[in-house]
Amino acid sequence: NTDSVPLCYPFLPQKKICKDIFLKKNIFIPTYWKRSIDTNNKKFSFEYFFSDTLLPLPIDQRHTINDLEKIILIIKDLL
Repeated sequence: NTDSVPLCYPFLPQKKICKDIFLKKNIFIPTYWKRSIDTNNKKFSFEYFFSDTLLPLPIDQRHTINDLEKIILIIKDLL
């Protein structure tokens, strides 16, 4: 559908990147499926890894090109 707009860009880095780094720069990165992280018996499961490592990068209509470039620079610095 051409009217559809993605909620985020699901970036899955090879190593975990702490979301606090983004938050300190006023960029909120949500955590989806937090229950997978909170459930200790699934610590080694795919769901845990996915929920803990995935960075759903914001790309909605509220963000400007400058906002997106700021996110890109942060990621480049961390990789």
